[in-house]
Amino acid sequence: MHSEGMKIARPRQLYTGYEQRDFKSDLKR
Repeated sequence: MHSEGMKIARPRQLYTGYEQRDFKSDLKR
């Protein structure tokens, strides 16, 4: 429950950081 709450509390910050990292990794592959 705590994890979900935090994710929904600020998903943009986590998403931006995560997506950017994934994107760079995908491009490097």
